[in-house]
Amino acid sequence: FIDPTMRCGLPPSACQAAGWKNWAEIVWNGAQGVLVDIDPPAKYLVELRFSSEWASKNFMPVYWPKEHDALVSLLRWHKHEGASYVVPTGADTSANIGSMIGMGETIEDAVEMALEVAKSVEAFEISFDAAAFEKLDKELDEYAKMGFSF
Repeated sequence: FIDPTMRCGLPPSACQAAGWKNWAEIVWNGAQGVLVDIDPPAKYLVELRFSSEWASKNFMPVYWPKEHDALVSLLRWHKHEGASYVVPTGADTSANIGSMIGMGETIEDAVEMALEVAKSVEAFEISFDAAAFEKLDKELDEYAKMGFSF
């Protein structure tokens, strides 16, 4: 026994925390062996990861509109005097700084929301792969050929 892996996966933990209205109830009861049904606010949730090489070595302020508070999740998050910061690790491998979440009754609506949230985030040298959703479309098409529907 080396690693009990008692942490949330990245992804999808930002999506779960933002997208399950009863997240605390799920975790609390799950720790006691009791299963609780998920209560999602929308049928589809998507998580778009974003990164900044600059943030791996510098404290980086990150800004977004207040209405997106529940849709932006930062790694190594610190709040100081009302501003959100990503704390540096000093490692060259720590460019990932968080996720932006989208929700909707269709996958397209969820993707559109995630991209809207992504475009509203302001920070130094941040990047995200908007084309990831195009790759998702291709993968969903492949699953559809196998008889799965979403």
